[in-house]
Amino acid sequence: MRRHELTANAILHFPILLILGIAIATAWPVDMVIVALIYGCGVIDLSYAKLPQIRHGVLNSFGPKLVPANRRSAYFRAYRRLGFGFAFHCLVLVHYFTVVAP
Repeated sequence: MRRHELTANAILHFPILLILGIAIATAWPVDMVIVALIYGCGVIDLSYAKLPQIRHGVLNSFGPKLVPANRRSAYFRAYRRLGFGFAFHCLVLVHYFTVVAP
């Protein structure tokens, strides 16, 4: 995708993701399960993408250059899921400290 297509997609999907994130953040018992599930999926994808490196003992690599080409999509998908998990986790913390804690 080109850069302007990514920007347009981000602008179009931002309100939907924000509403979904706030809905997840306010549903207290469910939100931590969803965040943990997103984090877990990201960690599983990342370990799948880096499995050949782990087998060869390369444990301190970062970046897609060393990831095999057939597993590169899993590598990027993993970091995208970890980013979404982090964003939802931040929304949960903001909701907790602004609404619940005071």
